[in-house]
Amino acid sequence: MAEVDKKVSKLQGITDSGERSTILYLLYARVASGLENKEADSDSIPGSIGEVWKEAAGHIDKLAEQNPGKAFKLALTLSLLPRSNDPKKEMVYRWMRGDGPVLLAKKSLREPFLQFLNSDQKAPGFLEKMQEYMAFDMSKIQSNKDAFHDPNCFLAIATMFLGTKVEGDELTKTLTDAAKERLNDPNVSRVVKYYAQYEDTAWIVQELEPFLAKT
Repeated sequence: MAEVDKKVSKLQGITDSGERSTILYLLYARVASGLENKEADSDSIPGSIGEVWKEAAGHIDKLAEQNPGKAFKLALTLSLLPRSNDPKKEMVYRWMRGDGPVLLAKKSLREPFLQFLNSDQKAPGFLEKMQEYMAFDMSKIQSNKDAFHDPNCFLAIATMFLGTKVEGDELTKTLTDAAKERLNDPNVSRVVKYYAQYEDTAWIVQELEPFLAKT
Protein backbone atom coordinates (compact mmCIF):
# COMPACT_ATOMS: atom_id res chain seq x y z
CA MET A 1 0.00 0.00 0.00
CA ALA A 2 3.01 2.29 0.23
CA GLU A 3 2.71 3.42 -3.38
CA VAL A 4 -0.99 4.20 -3.00
CA ASP A 5 -0.36 6.13 0.21
CA LYS A 6 2.25 8.28 -1.53
CA LYS A 7 -0.08 9.13 -4.40
CA VAL A 8 -3.04 9.84 -2.14
CA SER A 9 -0.91 12.30 -0.15
CA LYS A 10 -0.32 14.28 -3.35
CA LEU A 11 -4.06 14.90 -3.63
CA GLN A 12 -3.92 17.34 -0.73
CA GLY A 13 -2.73 20.16 -2.97
CA ILE A 14 -5.20 19.56 -5.80
CA THR A 15 -8.34 21.67 -5.69
CA ASP A 16 -9.91 20.72 -9.03
CA SER A 17 -12.57 18.12 -8.19
CA GLY A 18 -12.40 16.56 -11.64
CA GLU A 19 -8.67 16.00 -11.35
CA ARG A 20 -9.02 14.62 -7.82
CA SER A 21 -11.71 12.22 -8.99
CA THR A 22 -9.59 11.08 -11.91
CA ILE A 23 -6.56 10.34 -9.76
CA LEU A 24 -8.63 8.59 -7.11
CA TYR A 25 -10.32 6.49 -9.77
CA LEU A 26 -6.98 5.34 -11.14
CA LEU A 27 -5.75 4.51 -7.66
CA TYR A 28 -8.81 2.46 -6.86
CA ALA A 29 -8.55 0.67 -10.18
CA ARG A 30 -4.99 -0.33 -9.33
CA VAL A 31 -6.03 -1.62 -5.93
CA ALA A 32 -8.99 -3.56 -7.26
CA SER A 33 -6.88 -5.02 -10.05
CA GLY A 34 -4.64 -6.69 -7.53
CA LEU A 35 -1.32 -4.90 -7.91
CA GLU A 36 -1.41 -3.13 -4.56
CA ASN A 37 -3.02 -6.14 -2.85
CA LYS A 38 0.30 -7.91 -3.28
CA GLU A 39 2.07 -5.34 -1.10
CA ALA A 40 2.50 -5.38 2.65
CA ASP A 41 -0.50 -4.22 4.70
CA SER A 42 -2.88 -4.75 1.77
CA ASP A 43 -5.29 -6.42 4.21
CA SER A 44 -6.00 -2.93 5.57
CA ILE A 45 -8.03 -2.08 2.45
CA PRO A 46 -11.61 -1.66 3.74
CA GLY A 47 -14.38 -3.73 2.18
CA SER A 48 -14.49 -6.23 -0.63
CA ILE A 49 -13.14 -5.79 -4.14
CA GLY A 50 -16.74 -5.26 -5.27
CA GLU A 51 -17.10 -2.41 -2.79
CA VAL A 52 -13.84 -0.87 -3.95
CA TRP A 53 -15.06 -0.95 -7.55
CA LYS A 54 -18.35 0.67 -6.50
CA GLU A 55 -16.46 3.51 -4.86
CA ALA A 56 -14.30 3.87 -7.96
CA ALA A 57 -17.44 4.00 -10.10
CA GLY A 58 -18.77 6.78 -7.89
CA HIS A 59 -15.66 8.86 -8.54
CA ILE A 60 -15.84 8.36 -12.27
CA ASP A 61 -19.58 9.13 -12.41
CA LYS A 62 -18.88 12.43 -10.66
CA LEU A 63 -16.09 13.25 -13.10
CA ALA A 64 -18.30 12.46 -16.12
CA GLU A 65 -21.02 14.77 -14.83
CA GLN A 66 -18.79 17.65 -13.72
CA ASN A 67 -16.19 17.63 -16.48
CA PRO A 68 -17.17 15.58 -19.56
CA GLY A 69 -14.16 16.83 -21.51
CA LYS A 70 -11.68 15.60 -18.93
CA ALA A 71 -13.63 12.36 -18.49
CA PHE A 72 -13.52 11.79 -22.25
CA LYS A 73 -9.74 12.19 -22.31
CA LEU A 74 -9.43 9.70 -19.46
CA ALA A 75 -11.77 7.25 -21.22
CA LEU A 76 -9.78 7.47 -24.44
CA THR A 77 -6.51 6.96 -22.56
CA LEU A 78 -7.85 3.92 -20.73
CA SER A 79 -9.34 2.41 -23.90
CA LEU A 80 -6.04 2.64 -25.76
CA LEU A 81 -3.54 1.85 -23.01
CA PRO A 82 -0.56 0.34 -24.83
CA ARG A 83 0.88 -2.99 -23.80
CA SER A 84 3.54 -2.58 -21.11
CA ASN A 85 6.73 -4.60 -20.95
CA ASP A 86 6.52 -4.37 -17.16
CA PRO A 87 4.50 -7.47 -16.08
CA LYS A 88 3.12 -5.75 -12.96
CA LYS A 89 1.93 -2.72 -14.92
CA GLU A 90 0.51 -4.87 -17.70
CA MET A 91 -1.47 -6.90 -15.16
CA VAL A 92 -3.24 -3.69 -14.17
CA TYR A 93 -3.47 -2.23 -17.66
CA ARG A 94 -5.28 -5.33 -18.93
CA TRP A 95 -8.20 -4.59 -16.59
CA MET A 96 -8.12 -0.81 -16.93
CA ARG A 97 -8.54 -0.98 -20.72
CA GLY A 98 -12.06 -2.28 -20.09
CA ASP A 99 -12.92 0.80 -18.05
CA GLY A 100 -12.41 3.02 -21.09
CA PRO A 101 -15.38 1.84 -23.20
CA VAL A 102 -17.62 1.77 -20.12
CA LEU A 103 -16.79 5.40 -19.41
CA LEU A 104 -17.14 6.39 -23.07
CA ALA A 105 -20.66 4.96 -23.04
CA LYS A 106 -21.89 7.56 -20.54
CA LYS A 107 -24.47 9.95 -21.95
CA SER A 108 -22.58 13.04 -20.79
CA LEU A 109 -19.61 12.02 -22.97
CA ARG A 110 -21.65 11.63 -26.17
CA GLU A 111 -20.84 15.11 -27.52
CA PRO A 112 -17.04 14.99 -27.04
CA PHE A 113 -17.03 11.43 -28.36
CA LEU A 114 -18.86 12.40 -31.57
CA GLN A 115 -16.60 15.43 -31.96
CA PHE A 116 -13.60 13.13 -31.75
CA LEU A 117 -15.01 10.71 -34.33
CA ASN A 118 -15.89 13.57 -36.67
CA SER A 119 -12.64 15.51 -36.62
CA ASP A 120 -9.73 13.71 -34.97
CA GLN A 121 -7.24 11.91 -37.21
CA LYS A 122 -6.91 9.21 -34.56
CA ALA A 123 -10.59 8.26 -34.86
CA PRO A 124 -10.21 5.57 -37.59
CA GLY A 125 -7.49 3.86 -35.54
CA PHE A 126 -9.68 4.02 -32.45
CA LEU A 127 -12.63 2.38 -34.22
CA GLU A 128 -10.33 -0.30 -35.61
CA LYS A 129 -9.00 -1.02 -32.12
CA MET A 130 -12.54 -1.29 -30.70
CA GLN A 131 -13.47 -3.84 -33.35
CA GLU A 132 -10.27 -5.73 -32.57
CA TYR A 133 -11.33 -5.89 -28.91
CA MET A 134 -14.82 -7.11 -29.85
CA ALA A 135 -13.39 -9.89 -32.00
CA PHE A 136 -12.05 -11.73 -28.93
CA ASP A 137 -12.82 -15.44 -29.37
CA MET A 138 -15.52 -16.29 -26.82
CA SER A 139 -15.70 -19.94 -27.87
CA LYS A 140 -12.59 -20.66 -25.80
CA ILE A 141 -14.30 -19.36 -22.64
CA GLN A 142 -15.89 -22.48 -21.22
CA SER A 143 -16.56 -21.56 -17.60
CA ASN A 144 -17.27 -18.68 -15.23
CA LYS A 145 -13.68 -18.96 -14.04
CA ASP A 146 -12.34 -18.50 -17.57
CA ALA A 147 -14.47 -15.40 -18.10
CA PHE A 148 -13.30 -13.67 -14.94
CA HIS A 149 -9.65 -14.65 -15.25
CA ASP A 150 -9.17 -13.23 -18.73
CA PRO A 151 -9.58 -9.43 -18.70
CA ASN A 152 -9.68 -9.40 -22.50
CA CYS A 153 -13.05 -11.12 -22.20
CA PHE A 154 -14.57 -8.24 -20.22
CA LEU A 155 -12.83 -5.73 -22.48
CA ALA A 156 -14.62 -7.27 -25.47
CA ILE A 157 -17.98 -7.14 -23.69
CA ALA A 158 -17.42 -3.58 -22.47
CA THR A 159 -16.67 -2.52 -26.05
CA MET A 160 -19.88 -4.16 -27.25
CA PHE A 161 -21.70 -2.26 -24.49
CA LEU A 162 -20.24 0.97 -25.84
CA GLY A 163 -21.49 0.07 -29.31
CA THR A 164 -25.06 -0.35 -28.05
CA LYS A 165 -24.94 2.96 -26.17
CA VAL A 166 -23.86 5.13 -29.11
CA GLU A 167 -26.50 3.88 -31.54
CA GLY A 168 -28.26 6.42 -33.72
CA ASP A 169 -25.46 8.42 -35.34
CA GLU A 170 -23.80 7.81 -38.69
CA LEU A 171 -20.38 8.29 -37.09
CA THR A 172 -20.96 5.38 -34.72
CA LYS A 173 -22.84 3.04 -37.07
CA THR A 174 -19.83 0.80 -37.71
CA LEU A 175 -19.26 0.32 -33.99
CA THR A 176 -22.95 -0.26 -33.25
CA ASP A 177 -23.44 -2.76 -36.07
CA ALA A 178 -20.35 -4.73 -35.05
CA ALA A 179 -21.51 -4.82 -31.41
CA LYS A 180 -25.00 -6.05 -32.27
CA GLU A 181 -23.64 -8.74 -34.58
CA ARG A 182 -21.27 -10.03 -31.90
CA LEU A 183 -23.91 -9.99 -29.15
CA ASN A 184 -26.21 -12.09 -31.34
CA ASP A 185 -23.58 -14.84 -31.40
CA PRO A 186 -24.63 -17.69 -29.04
CA ASN A 187 -21.09 -18.03 -27.68
CA VAL A 188 -20.95 -14.34 -26.82
CA SER A 189 -24.42 -14.42 -25.25
CA ARG A 190 -23.43 -17.38 -23.10
CA VAL A 191 -20.29 -15.67 -21.82
CA VAL A 192 -22.00 -12.32 -21.17
CA LYS A 193 -24.40 -14.08 -18.79
CA TYR A 194 -21.52 -15.26 -16.60
CA TYR A 195 -21.14 -11.69 -15.39
CA ALA A 196 -24.61 -11.72 -13.83
CA GLN A 197 -23.23 -13.61 -10.83
CA TYR A 198 -21.43 -10.69 -9.22
CA GLU A 199 -22.93 -7.43 -8.03
CA ASP A 200 -20.20 -5.28 -9.55
CA THR A 201 -20.67 -6.74 -13.06
CA ALA A 202 -24.36 -7.75 -13.12
CA TRP A 203 -25.36 -4.32 -14.45
CA ILE A 204 -23.73 -4.94 -17.83
CA VAL A 205 -25.73 -8.14 -18.32
CA GLN A 206 -28.97 -6.27 -17.67
CA GLU A 207 -27.96 -3.59 -20.17
CA LEU A 208 -27.06 -6.09 -22.89
CA GLU A 209 -29.95 -8.51 -22.40
CA PRO A 210 -32.08 -7.08 -25.29
CA PHE A 211 -29.23 -7.68 -27.74
CA LEU A 212 -28.30 -11.25 -26.76
CA ALA A 213 -29.04 -14.24 -28.96
CA LYS A 214 -32.35 -15.88 -28.13
CA THR A 215 -31.89 -19.48 -27.03
